Amino acid sequence: MEDYTPKIVHNSHSGIVYGEMLVELKTCPKCNKYMIIKPNGSIDNSFPNYVKIDFKSQLHNAGWVEQSNVKVDNKYICTECVRNGEADFKCYLCGERYLVNFIQESFGDPPEFLCEKCYTTVSAKEWEMVTDKLYDIHKYDFE
Repeated sequence: MEDYTPKIVHNSHSGIVYGEMLVELKTCPKCNKYMIIKPNGSIDNSFPNYVKIDFKSQLHNAGWVEQSNVKVDNKYICTECVRNGEADFKCYLCGERYLVNFIQESFGDPPEFLCEKCYTTVSAKEWEMVTDKLYDIHKYDFE
């Protein structure tokens, strides 16, 4: 990779010159598609404005997806998986997986979660013991 040289691509019709550069891709842990972080700020303006080769069109043509800001099991997933309801979590107490809208409480970074089902089914004493334990485990996460 150290020897890679970006390439110049000329558009003879418009006179515009483009450059091909390497970008880092990650794999979505849910759908296994390659994903890329959408650039923001001035670099976003580096992508062509033409509708057939803008950022979204190039992703579509390559079969790639955009990385979201949502993590599942401490790994980012793609925006398509978020839209498709694949954002889930594992409850610390019962070990079951639920969609993120069933989170009752979240602790720490990376976060651990407790679900609504456990909140409604375990005793108040057990809930307090588990939350105290999670607070203790994660008390230094944000320092």
